[in-house]
Amino acid sequence: MKASHKYQKWVEWGEEDQAYLGKCPNLIPGRNGDDHAEVFADHCEVVDDVIRRLEGDGRRLPRPSCGLGGTPSGLELLRPSPDPHHRS
Repeated sequence: MKASHKYQKWVEWGEEDQAYLGKCPNLIPGRNGDDHAEVFADHCEVVDDVIRRLEGDGRRLPRPSCGLGGTPSGLELLRPSPDPHHRS
């Protein structure tokens, strides 16, 4: 798994900027653009670059915001029952 997969990333519409904003709050401020898919793809590349630079400089990465490294504040991961066919 790539290190960047552990960080929550999303794109949302910014009324003030009238553009899509890519976000990854634990690593970098937002990036913006006119196309949702392009903003997300570019944003993911930037997150990968930031992680490579931090690791290359021997710096610690910020705590991941989702997935295996933790959950976003206020959110819980829902875990399925070990037996998905079992009914309570």
